[in-house]
Amino acid sequence: ELMMSSAMKAGGLARLAAALCGGRAGGCAAGSVRLLHATPTALAKRKAGQANISKKKATGVAPTTYSAYTCTDDFRKSFKLDRHVPVAFFEEALGRPLPKPLMNELMEYEASEVAASKGDSSWRIEVAVSLERYQRIFDTPHEEELKWIAFRDEINVEKSAMLQAEVTQNRKEAEEERLRAAGDGRGGGSNISLMGEETTFVPAPRTTAADAANDRTSLNRKLDDKLYLITKAAGVDGEWRMPQAAYDESESTLRAAAERCLAEFVSPETEVHFVGNFPVMCETTEFASESDGVVGSKRFYFRAALISMSADVELPADKFTEHAWVTKSELDQYDPEYATLLHSFMP
Repeated sequence: ELMMSSAMKAGGLARLAAALCGGRAGGCAAGSVRLLHATPTALAKRKAGQANISKKKATGVAPTTYSAYTCTDDFRKSFKLDRHVPVAFFEEALGRPLPKPLMNELMEYEASEVAASKGDSSWRIEVAVSLERYQRIFDTPHEEELKWIAFRDEINVEKSAMLQAEVTQNRKEAEEERLRAAGDGRGGGSNISLMGEETTFVPAPRTTAADAANDRTSLNRKLDDKLYLITKAAGVDGEWRMPQAAYDESESTLRAAAERCLAEFVSPETEVHFVGNFPVMCETTEFASESDGVVGSKRFYFRAALISMSADVELPADKFTEHAWVTKSELDQYDPEYATLLHSFMP
């Protein structure tokens, strides 16, 4: 903190960046990573920074206002942060606060990096949907909870038991009803219960046949946990991914594209509810080389809750070769890197 304070008083984010890097200003050199989808403000800052560097080389005067970072990946690489860590969690990941001007600049870079624009053809815009089946029973009780449940049931049974006078009265009424029925020639007996207490309720089992067989294509499993739909694309190198599709410029919003995407993966009878109108995450991928002027892809993720309560949902097979309903912890078994990305928005 003293180093950051001193750097701020000395003036300029360049010396602050050098202090944060332990004096290794070269590790945060300008231009080390290309600015992704920069806004005019960000480009202006970058040009100003380059001009300041030229001034320093020409005159030996250090720049007064210049940030050594030109995009969020600059900062991540400098401090060895995972590429999926959002700017809002930088301070938590580093375990210390960052100066407000630096955070504001990084936030601006992040906003420009994930921005989607119809007029920008340099990025391929895609949507993906996290289709979730919420848990259908309570979590497995802990040992202390089981003890309390047993004690509660014991008290309920004791309170529901009839007094001896009530049992005697019921027997008497049953006998009178039997005698009246015999006198009328009807025969039979009484429908008055002679039970001294209520029958104990036995709940259905918490595990199902799909759990026993580890059938991950079935929704009728892991009833006490949330399940997510993942599919495997056709082809030898098919990857396990959530339902995704390319954005069509004829669609008015990304939400509309997400609805169309999900409709291609589940039957029309499937009832779902989209959680909000905005995406919960943007996955930005920069290609190794440009192709037809496209430098990378931006995939926007939406969340949708499965409302249908049927045991299974019919999934058309023309979009994928395999599918699975898995828990958050089971995602690691399919693609650990992709699972890490998804964990950033999963509760």
